[in-house]
Amino acid sequence: MSAVSRRGFVRGTLATLALPGTAAATQDVAPHAGGRVSFVIHPEPTTLVCFNTTEGPAIQASTKVVEGLLTYDFELNPRPQLATAWSISEDGLQYRFELRRNVKWHDGQPFTAERFQKLPHLTLETRGYEYSPTLYGIEFNLDRPILKNSQVRKAIAHTIDPAVVLNVAWYGLGERTVSIVSPTLKRFYNPNVTTYPYDPKAAARLLDEAGFPLKGRWRFALTHDFQPFGENFKRSGEALKSALAVVGIDVTVRGQDFPSYLKRVYSDRDYDFSFHPFTNMFDPTVGLQRFFTSDNYRKGVAFTNASHYANPDIDRLFAEIAVESDQLKRKALIDRFQEIVADDLPVLPLMLSKPVTVANRRVVGHTVDSAGVQGNFANVWLRG
Repeated sequence: MSAVSRRGFVRGTLATLALPGTAAATQDVAPHAGGRVSFVIHPEPTTLVCFNTTEGPAIQASTKVVEGLLTYDFELNPRPQLATAWSISEDGLQYRFELRRNVKWHDGQPFTAERFQKLPHLTLETRGYEYSPTLYGIEFNLDRPILKNSQVRKAIAHTIDPAVVLNVAWYGLGERTVSIVSPTLKRFYNPNVTTYPYDPKAAARLLDEAGFPLKGRWRFALTHDFQPFGENFKRSGEALKSALAVVGIDVTVRGQDFPSYLKRVYSDRDYDFSFHPFTNMFDPTVGLQRFFTSDNYRKGVAFTNASHYANPDIDRLFAEIAVESDQLKRKALIDRFQEIVADDLPVLPLMLSKPVTVANRRVVGHTVDSAGVQGNFANVWLRG
């Protein structure tokens, strides 16, 4: 096959667009039903209805699924769509729309103002995540010589403003936390741990003391692998890249599919740091022990001690926590665990996830206890 120049490709493409059949179609101004149109959206949208996201691909898909009351011309003047006319009260607080006639909902029911007033047909539920609260933060690979240095890890902590990650990458759907134990686990949470306020100057000083001065623009380079669980994780990686660049750390954000991510982090150990969820479950021995004890460094086993953190004091504390029945003594042991890992910093907690369940109002009983939609749905029924 002969090579095609860019100019030749463009000329050929324009010729294709002007084929007789295409020209005839453009001249046939009378619309008619039937046929199929292929519309390319890249990347693949994460949802087909964008009521809960401003993601570009989802918006492109959503407008083909649901319509609005109005559309807008090239000069951004409002034009009729599902509404044929509209008016605004003098105080600007009330809008009145005349709805298009003979329009039906997806279920075949008439599109009327009465039914429109019943919208939204969706309900939001924030309960049902108490059983398995999840924190998000950075997990460092302590096998990397640079990151094995605690001064470097603390410098990175001072470089990151958690509020930026929370608000930019997660649209504010979460809250700041300072300990690896979730503040929702009130029996175990210890807020009195070492913290690392946003302070790029302190971060630069720590990096200089650690033996990593600026050499031109950069001190060293790191690769960030985000867990491929959605665009929030990718955006978090981009936010971290921007933050670390301020102090001269050159970060490459690397994405891959989920099996490749697991292999890279847990089997090949070929990563520097990741943005990772730390699900606490209902007790630190159930949810967090696997991330921190040395016997949970298990190469090839996912969601274990990927940092390769090893501290005999932590091993001893968890052994005691597992068998201690006195709640006050047990709380003291868990407090001490939080203090040590906040000082050692094998992981840097940044935010507590605040998930929301979105459900059709017809679905009753989906959230009846702390397990929420992770429960067995034995009490679920559909309202008629």
